[in-house]
Amino acid sequence: MANQDETERLSSDLALFLSNPTIKTCLADGSLNLSSYSSTITSELKSLEDECITIYRENNLLIKSLRTDMDDCDIILSSLQEMLLGFQADLGGLSGDIKSLQEQ
Repeated sequence: MANQDETERLSSDLALFLSNPTIKTCLADGSLNLSSYSSTITSELKSLEDECITIYRENNLLIKSLRTDMDDCDIILSSLQEMLLGFQADLGGLSGDIKSLQEQ
């Protein structure tokens, strides 16, 4: 099953790759070296990955601070939700009391 999924994914990727007229032309006339192209893409991905890791490390303290702030907000929002649910229940009780008084 996994092998079939890989085959379908590969076929889909190839169809997408060949749908680009520039790439299709370069493959047809032999001016595109897939090995070189693959190496270039791999190198670019490695460079971008390294850049992302560097940015993450530079902002590590900010990210931790943001996470702490988000956790604090979650606690506050949870308390607010409990308070509003209690208020809603109180209003429901008051509504019942008002209806009862109106009927008398």
